[in-house]
Amino acid sequence: MQSGPIPIQLLLVLSILYTASFLSSAGGEAGPRCRDDERRALWDIRRGLTDPIGRLSSWVGDDCCAWSGVRCNNKTSHIVALDLHNPYDDYGELGGNIISSLLHLKRLTFLDLSGNDFDGMQIPEFLGSLLRLRHLRLPKMLDLSSNKVDGEISKIIHVGLSGCSRFSLEVLNFGRNQLTGQLSDGLGQFKMLKTLNLDDNMISGSIPSSIGVLSNLRELYFGDNKLNGSVPKTLGQLSNLVVLDLNFNSLTGLLSDAHFANTMGLKALFLSSNSITFVFPSNFVPQFQLTNIHLGSCQLGTRFPAWLQTQHQFSTLDISNVGISDTMPD
Repeated sequence: MQSGPIPIQLLLVLSILYTASFLSSAGGEAGPRCRDDERRALWDIRRGLTDPIGRLSSWVGDDCCAWSGVRCNNKTSHIVALDLHNPYDDYGELGGNIISSLLHLKRLTFLDLSGNDFDGMQIPEFLGSLLRLRHLRLPKMLDLSSNKVDGEISKIIHVGLSGCSRFSLEVLNFGRNQLTGQLSDGLGQFKMLKTLNLDDNMISGSIPSSIGVLSNLRELYFGDNKLNGSVPKTLGQLSNLVVLDLNFNSLTGLLSDAHFANTMGLKALFLSSNSITFVFPSNFVPQFQLTNIHLGSCQLGTRFPAWLQTQHQFSTLDISNVGISDTMPD
């Protein structure tokens, strides 16, 4: 007895069963699967936070890799990034406490908590135990009268971030907080830093000479602090530097061509509201072309600086109160 053609409905059912069997043997879901211990750690972290508008409302269910702000490695399913920055200008801030359950996220390389309201929070020392962390961005408080992260900067560097430094932080942003104390040569531990932002704090003392060993540094923001003393010549070793912001401090001393010996890629120079005296040779021709030049209140000499006349790409220029009594060049 000859068999007839196989009905199309049966072929469809067989195809579905085969596909389901294949997916099951291949590990099920196409995306990363959340690890139980890391999901529990996130739940603990959420319990320690206040969330007035429900920004973490997606933190339910088993697949924590699909939760808002969470990114997992596609192969290992470990959480590698936690981005809890506040996307809103004047509302929606997370608050509460950053708890040590973060330590269970052992593969975390990126942590952004900026724009939130951890009022009076000390930088947790356990952050230094996140040995794989490469990007750390803590809250930037716009209203320092009521929203502030405080702490002593040298303690944060030597204790709070000692573990992170050994595993190459690339971005360190403590801008717009209320950090105090003095910088130390411990900054030299962060050899892979590309961005260092400590602007708008209350950090005092001098800039350590160890800044010169940060050979990968592209952006340096020390503006709006209480720094004093002279700018170290080791700054000239930063061959990858693009932005240098030392605005609004109490820096003094001489600034020579040695300070810019290898900064051929420099684009933005912010030195206003300091008492720095420029002593460039008359034949000095910088290797860089600046787009932003802010030198207000520095001392450039009575003649219009020859080196400044070599800059043809700037869009902003502040040379107010710099001592020039010369005529403006053509």
